[in-house]
Order: sequence, then structure tokens, then C-alpha cells
Amino acid sequence: MTKMIGQRAIASLLSLLGLMILVFFLSRLTGDPAVLFLPIDATEEMKQQFRTLHGLDLPLIEQFARYVWDLLQLDFGESLRKARPAIDVVLEA
Repeated sequence: MTKMIGQRAIASLLSLLGLMILVFFLSRLTGDPAVLFLPIDATEEMKQQFRTLHGLDLPLIEQFARYVWDLLQLDFGESLRKARPAIDVVLEA
């Protein structure tokens, strides 16, 4: 019985890890967030400031580590569109 519970716990953790990896990398496929969220006439300096502010200038592995760390702390970040905590935006929907 304990062995089965342990196996299921490990399978659940691996599933969660796979889901986190999938969500992280799928969110990166949409393109450069600086281009997507800033006005069309934004300067390159403004785009670089946006990337630095949101940690998008860091290596991908470091971005993923921060993503996982924030999820473990239940910190879902800020909504870029609404400029509020993302959890508030989700809960009001």
C-alpha cells in the first residue's frame, strides 16, 4: 500500500514538473513580450528596459528556475495587461 502511494506521489510530481515545463516554454513561443506589450513606436532602449524589468534578458534556464521558484511560493506575478497581481485577475473572472 505504501509503495503504491509513493509511486503515485512520484508520478504526480513528475506530471506537475512536465506541466510546468510545457506552460513555461509554450508561453515563450508567442514571441518577444517586449514587442507584444509595448507600443509599436517603442524605442530599442524601452524594449531593453522592459526585458530587464521582467527578467527576460536572463538565460532561459535562469528564467525557468525563477518561474518554478515563484510558483512554489504561490507568486503568480503581475498581469502585464492589467498591471495588477495575476491571481486577482484570474479570481475575478
